[in-house]
Amino acid sequence: YGHLAGDKVLRAVANLIDEEKRASDFLARYGGEEFAVILPGIDSSSAQIVAEKIRKWIETTIFRYENYPIHISLSAGVTTVLPEDQSPNDVIKRADNATYEAKKRGKNQVVVINGNSSN
Repeated sequence: YGHLAGDKVLRAVANLIDEEKRASDFLARYGGEEFAVILPGIDSSSAQIVAEKIRKWIETTIFRYENYPIHISLSAGVTTVLPEDQSPNDVIKRADNATYEAKKRGKNQVVVINGNSSN
């Protein structure tokens, strides 16, 4: 559908996440079609519930661009800050790995990785 349609859909997704997040949460676009959401004080189980809620909303929403229906899905990676993390990059790398695992497993799902294990 082109860049204009993609940008419109990304803005709609960002608006949804922004409306659903708490005041203490942080949302940023992290790359072309990636978002990072930081949920302070939330464990990985609760973060997975939040990510799954967003995933389901996106899966069931029909976005429109110039009368064309656009269906999209969400592959999400969830992790938490661990005591052994040396820098924010450790957390980001784990979240990226979880996202890649979600895509590898068939997309449109949430994967949690804390340490060396995944759910």
